[in-house]
Amino acid sequence: MRRRIIRRASVVALLALLIGVAGSAAASRQAHIAGHAGYVGTVSGTRAFVAIVERGSRVTAYVCDSGRIVQWFDGTVSAGRSKITSSGGYVLQVRFRHGRATGSLRFPGKAGALHHFTAASDARPAGLWRGAKTVDGKTFVGGWIILPDGRQRGEILLGSTDVGSPILNADDPKVPVSDPKEPPKCACAVIAIIAVLIG
Repeated sequence: MRRRIIRRASVVALLALLIGVAGSAAASRQAHIAGHAGYVGTVSGTRAFVAIVERGSRVTAYVCDSGRIVQWFDGTVSAGRSKITSSGGYVLQVRFRHGRATGSLRFPGKAGALHHFTAASDARPAGLWRGAKTVDGKTFVGGWIILPDGRQRGEILLGSTDVGSPILNADDPKVPVSDPKEPPKCACAVIAIIAVLIG
């Protein structure tokens, strides 16, 4: 009888431990989501996708259509809103509410077209991926947006020059790229950018 009681007590203790670990993991995950939220979506009237990462009072965003539009944004959030202008003159306005990011993208110029978007959060591999590599003083920056359905947009820049729109494999996010002005003499000279999911 005593052995049965001890065994039951051991089983109860083990179950309590497992529940505690699961609860801690869930709490940790919720804390992470609360302090670091990522959203992805499409921009109406264009082929572009938008990705937005909110970290407290800071926000990083990327808009790309794998061709003409390749814009990075970095700014602040105040009262759940953000308005950021990219180096290319695009203006992104965002409102964070009810687990979504909604807003608009205005193209450069006084008469720039206005396009709206709604971006929602989702699990890996959906999100904003970024990678950078500096070689001989030249910095390659790659950005990719993957939607929950697997569609993606991405581009690699060398300064302000597009150098390719390779597909990103989220399971092996190593992307080869080369300087178009200096093509590699051998395969060993190809540069590899490793992309990381940032939100």
